[in-house]
Amino acid sequence: MLGNGMAALRDTLVRARTEPVLSILIFHRVLAAPDPMAAGGVTQDEFARIAAIVRRHFACFPLSEAVARLDSGVPGHMLAITFDDGYCDNLDVALPILRRYGLPATVFVATNYLDGGVMWNDVVGESIARTSHSTLSHELLDTAAVPLDGVAARQRARKKMIGALKYLAQDERERLAGELARKLEVRPRTDLMLSTAQLQTLAADPLIEIGGHTRSHPILACTDDAAAANEMAEGKKQLEEIIGKPVYGFAYPNGQPGKDYMPEHAGMAPVSY
Repeated sequence: MLGNGMAALRDTLVRARTEPVLSILIFHRVLAAPDPMAAGGVTQDEFARIAAIVRRHFACFPLSEAVARLDSGVPGHMLAITFDDGYCDNLDVALPILRRYGLPATVFVATNYLDGGVMWNDVVGESIARTSHSTLSHELLDTAAVPLDGVAARQRARKKMIGALKYLAQDERERLAGELARKLEVRPRTDLMLSTAQLQTLAADPLIEIGGHTRSHPILACTDDAAAANEMAEGKKQLEEIIGKPVYGFAYPNGQPGKDYMPEHAGMAPVSY
């Protein structure tokens, strides 16, 4: 039986299928078990229910094929499934479900975090989730101390801290995230992201296509033009060297047009994107 949130998603998807457009379902993580402190994830049971809805009601395509069909005027409503960043549960948890329902997906990978890297937001989230400290204080927060007494309080603290760091320069937010981990006396996990070997396994599956997501996941609008262009080009090059085939798709980090990336960034992307 679907919960209220899942039922609402089902109803929205079913209504949308009558429109001749492309819908994209964007995921980050698919969790093997519920974890209230894991931001940006759905559980494997939730993902399986979503996959069943997609299988029943939609024509699902790899994103590159869906875009090509849309550009060529193919009628009907298409749907694509994507994953951002490159978490290893995309392989371990999501892929078996995609195989069960025969659904393709595109995985956008930020290459700097392969093989044990930790994204700055995960450093923040892990530190707040696992610390034994009862409060959090930081110069960038608008209060003297944020309580950490319980899951809800830690969720609020994580949201506040990530919001305070998100639009800083990439080096600065990584530095501050590392300082936070040391202050809260937590060593973040280094097994969240794909290894090179796992990425190769994922890319070899016929249901999966790999896309670029820069090297270090900067907010491009907060990055100088030369660095932004290098992030896109080098991320693509590294992926192609690892998986041994062309990479055509690209997802802008964070992805809000006019805030996280600007029109000029589309012109910086390598031609084959």
